[in-house]
Amino acid sequence: MILQIKLKNILSYKKEIIFSMLPTNDKELQGNIFLTGAPYNLSVLKSTVIYGANASGKTNLLKAVDLLQSIIVNGNKRQLNDKLPVFPFRLNTKNLIEPSEIEVIFLKDNVKYIYGIAATERKIIEEYLYYYPHNKKAIIFERYNTREFKFTIKKEEQNQLAKKTLDNAPYLTVATQWNFPQTRPPFDWFAEDLKIGIGYIKPSWLGFTALQIKNNKERILSYLKKADLNITGIEVEQVNHIVQEKNRDEIVLLKNSF
Repeated sequence: MILQIKLKNILSYKKEIIFSMLPTNDKELQGNIFLTGAPYNLSVLKSTVIYGANASGKTNLLKAVDLLQSIIVNGNKRQLNDKLPVFPFRLNTKNLIEPSEIEVIFLKDNVKYIYGIAATERKIIEEYLYYYPHNKKAIIFERYNTREFKFTIKKEEQNQLAKKTLDNAPYLTVATQWNFPQTRPPFDWFAEDLKIGIGYIKPSWLGFTALQIKNNKERILSYLKKADLNITGIEVEQVNHIVQEKNRDEIVLLKNSF
């Protein structure tokens, strides 16, 4: 269950933005609120809609989390010199050399976690994982300046795992790969529980537009003629790939599963 997303210097987001799945004091739409119960007793929104003009950055919120998921889930597949899928804000030269930052707060198995990362395409600069046993924040690990780590539990074991961690690999991934139990639940949340549907197309949707053109070609051409668009014919050609329209979505929906 996702609670909050925080982004900075990634895709179209230059400054820090926070997206929360926690409700305000507004009393409307109480049916869209879920109560987590003990130990946190949180009120969480079941779904949230982001709306705005095309190219205003709505889908980039999901894309940023999708990039984080890819960094974590595929972290053990990268070689030392492989680039990370990190895309800083490009309209300012200063931002190009600064790391992109992503933080996600979520619940997994009724435990609250905070995972964050700051990275360039070449290496992970900072990384941290906190959890809330007995509703009190505790450190699982912190990572600074790529190679510096702080541990408060099982220090000797985690120091050995840190030595196995490449500069461009998340420690979360490496520790889980080596069966460190405290990182397994948050890793599984990213790998299995987090579902991101960007540009998803059902097979039944494929060819719909082409079918409409085929069955209603003359009617469509008559409309185009009346619109005076100087279009005199339409032909449909089948190709072996799908080109998705950039910024096609005007509304982005985020939903928690219960």
